[in-house]
Amino acid sequence: MQKLLPLFERSNVRVMFTGHEHNFQHSRTARFDHFVTGAGGKIRRARPDGFAEANTVSWATDCHFLLAHIEGRHMTVRAIAALDDPAGTPVELERFDPDDRPVSGPVEIEV
Repeated sequence: MQKLLPLFERSNVRVMFTGHEHNFQHSRTARFDHFVTGAGGKIRRARPDGFAEANTVSWATDCHFLLAHIEGRHMTVRAIAALDDPAGTPVELERFDPDDRPVSGPVEIEV
């Protein structure tokens, strides 16, 4: 990721969404937010590593999807947990910071 950040900065990339880690991770630098959203069908229960190197703000291991809303230059990203009951009400994904403290609320980004 460190090799890509200068390219992203030159290109004014502000947010990137990727997958495949089978979990949720949100990392933030001064000018860039990166979301790993890869737990839609398969999950990895192991705690991710490399939080400091990745600038990780929050993470989770449960199935989820992301809901992003852009209005003007403001983006709100919500991590929504999987539902056991299709008729149930969507709830926020239970996330944690690198010290395993709970993190709640949407991610707010000025784009």
